[in-house]
Amino acid sequence: CFLLMINGVVIDRFGPRITCILAGTLLTATWTLYGAVASKHVEVANPLLTFCILSGVSAWLAGFFTASVFSVITKSFVDERSGIVSIAKAWVGLSSGVSVAIFIGFMPCTEEDPKRLHFLYCLAVVSALATLCAAPFLRVMHEPCKSAMPASQSDMLLVPPKWRVPLCLSISSLLIVTLLLSSVFKSAIISIAILGIIFSPLLVVLPSRGQSPTAQRQCRPGSPSRNNVSSPLSDTANSPLDSARSPLAAGSPSDHATVSVLDDTRLCDHLSVTWEGGPCSMLRRPEAWLLWVCAFCLSGAGLFVVINLGSIVESRSGPALSASSAATTFSGAQSAARLATGSLTNLILGKGRPRSWYFVVLLCVMASGQALLYVSGRATLVLGILLSGWAFGSTYSLMVLIVGDVFGQTYFASNYMFYDGIPAAVGSVCLAKYMAQTVYSRHADENGNCSGDECFRLAYLCVAGLQALGLVCAVIFSLRARAVYRSMLVADALRAGGASRRSVH
Repeated sequence: CFLLMINGVVIDRFGPRITCILAGTLLTATWTLYGAVASKHVEVANPLLTFCILSGVSAWLAGFFTASVFSVITKSFVDERSGIVSIAKAWVGLSSGVSVAIFIGFMPCTEEDPKRLHFLYCLAVVSALATLCAAPFLRVMHEPCKSAMPASQSDMLLVPPKWRVPLCLSISSLLIVTLLLSSVFKSAIISIAILGIIFSPLLVVLPSRGQSPTAQRQCRPGSPSRNNVSSPLSDTANSPLDSARSPLAAGSPSDHATVSVLDDTRLCDHLSVTWEGGPCSMLRRPEAWLLWVCAFCLSGAGLFVVINLGSIVESRSGPALSASSAATTFSGAQSAARLATGSLTNLILGKGRPRSWYFVVLLCVMASGQALLYVSGRATLVLGILLSGWAFGSTYSLMVLIVGDVFGQTYFASNYMFYDGIPAAVGSVCLAKYMAQTVYSRHADENGNCSGDECFRLAYLCVAGLQALGLVCAVIFSLRARAVYRSMLVADALRAGGASRRSVH
């Protein structure tokens, strides 16, 4: 995970498309070799060491895909960025479960069946297909196309502009529900349904009746960059600064005369107050470390729950809850949270406040989840898992949005990878492994087994107390980021007004 920062630097230097092709090719080869060694088609002297190395390499190479996708999304979209980031993060969270569900549906087998090793070859095929399908589209759109396609171009597609993101959100929700059902009903029908849902977002790029894709025009400098179609999930919808747009777009002649003297882009850049810079510049700011602590507290707490979930459920007193049901509950909560984060944080932006205030909410939710886990009973166990999963899943979508907001887009991949894996790696080692094992072993018998609510109670208190530290850091960060978000919202309002004037004149 500590090598993930290299991924971002490589992407910013060579571009997402070339990086994705190289990483995808190596990832395909890595999973193929992993399957060959596991199936004993290739003999090695130390299989365990080989598996550890291949697992680490595959995780590192997969990070190139993640950084490439979110770098392109952050740099290419403005109005719908929150919704698109949430959708993409939800699919990242669902990817492992989807792969397993499809494989088990088509090839049912027991845990001891050697056919399960064929799943490694399946991952190799998926890596190759993902590279072939995604690489051609991994490019940052030109500046005139950032916000939206011109109306004449977007009307050529089957789905109207304002319904594209809501449609993809609905498809993602359906995928979450279907994946949860796959944990109960394992059949080829479920696998076929999942495959159909995975490819259904292609509806968004289908041409409308009577139009062909070749007839679509490219965005040209000087073309209107906004189609003036409001989406219910737009980042700028219901903003308190909407009222500032109308004087710019339809104000008095003196207003037009004054603003027309200035170039809109230069005006927005002049008013924009950001902490933009590369990793070295970012890490010199205290805000970068405040944000890192927030990510560490939430991701570490979530990993503590998910890694020790089997032991937590087995040692719990009262009515039993299966480990698979608990894992399904956590997975469903964190996937839904990833999907909803963009829309929820837009409500905060709509009130003119920094998006990072949602961290305060998440830290309180995580602390509440740990408090519920402390209390005996099956109901508190389920609620605690739900709340912990929600806070954990929201962290990843929120981090993409905040890093792009406050540290800029130029070096987004390099900056974002500092938050994508390192806090989770430190949290999993410190909280999920050493802290949890220490508390568990203090109450274990001579055989190393523990039974009862006391097995993890001290760990729940430690994790809940850690959220208080994150809460302080989140409040300080949000207060210091007010100027950045205020200037960002003003610049968006001016940019929207300038686009409206150019489309009129």
